[in-house]
Amino acid sequence: VLGEAPYAEGEGDRADLSLSADAIALVERVRRHCERLVVLLYSGRPLLINPILPLCDALVAAWLPGTEGAGVVDLLFGVAPFTGTLAYTWPQGAEQDPLFPRGYGLR
Repeated sequence: VLGEAPYAEGEGDRADLSLSADAIALVERVRRHCERLVVLLYSGRPLLINPILPLCDALVAAWLPGTEGAGVVDLLFGVAPFTGTLAYTWPQGAEQDPLFPRGYGLR
């Protein structure tokens, strides 16, 4: 599970939406010790996931589920079917080139 440091409105503004070096290093360490790696990303906005994407068998953008975090667990353990698509394009970088188009995901 990866996430952003807590923030609120303007105080959370960042010019660089890259994952932290610690988050990338964590994914690299865990990858070496598992057969399949599912990364759960908690964030309030799209983050730049390019460095970890090749290391993941699946990546779930769970946003900020709050009290509904149990719903994410139900999906991961097969209690409910896993579906979901992006409501907008996920950027590849700060220049806004698309990594995943709007509508990408599972139906």
